[in-house]
Amino acid sequence: MIDLVTPPASPEVVALVERYLDAWNETGRDTRDALIASTWSDDATYTDPLMQAIGRLGIGEMIASFQEAYPDHLFSLVGLVEEHHGRLRFRWQLADDDGNLQLSGTDFGTVDAEGHLVTVTGFFDPVSG
Repeated sequence: MIDLVTPPASPEVVALVERYLDAWNETGRDTRDALIASTWSDDATYTDPLMQAIGRLGIGEMIASFQEAYPDHLFSLVGLVEEHHGRLRFRWQLADDDGNLQLSGTDFGTVDAEGHLVTVTGFFDPVSG
């Protein structure tokens, strides 16, 4: 059997993913817009089973609408960020303000030469209970 392991991400890519999650958690529009600008390319796209957005403005509007629908919920990173050849994968979870797990999933993305996200595609884990 071949024993291969995807390498952990560089510190720069880990910081990129942390900014990505910080943007989802940031309720202040100006701070969120600054996080998005430092994280996403101009023509970035986001897609998950429920939402899609194009460009920084669209991504900001999508996050704001999510926060309106689910106030007091926070995303956090689960485990390591993995990367190779400009592609990344990471797991996340969403908990309410009491710490109760509401949703978890895995995101896959691509990163440009300047270190910005170009695409993120999200998948949700099955919900139990």
